[in-house]
Amino acid sequence: MCGIRPLPMPTGFEATARSFRDRDVAELPEAGSWLRAKLTLDAAGVLTVSRTYLREPPPGDVTLDDAGLRQDAERMPRSAYWMPEWLARRIGG
Repeated sequence: MCGIRPLPMPTGFEATARSFRDRDVAELPEAGSWLRAKLTLDAAGVLTVSRTYLREPPPGDVTLDDAGLRQDAERMPRSAYWMPEWLARRIGG
């Protein structure tokens, strides 16, 4: 089979991803938390992480509902520079 194939999440992956996200916030607190991340594993075994801080999630993305976005904003606030208009509107800011 060719192309992109989803892999099952290994045990402990979610906890590790949350810890990674929290560490990113500690290193760049004014940006708040990233909204999405994409992991890419190449043929040589190199893992690349791409983070999204500003782009609005696609419509219907239930992983980033308004309540979750508000909770993130309260726990990990963003500076005005890192606050896109769509996010301010969705969290009520």
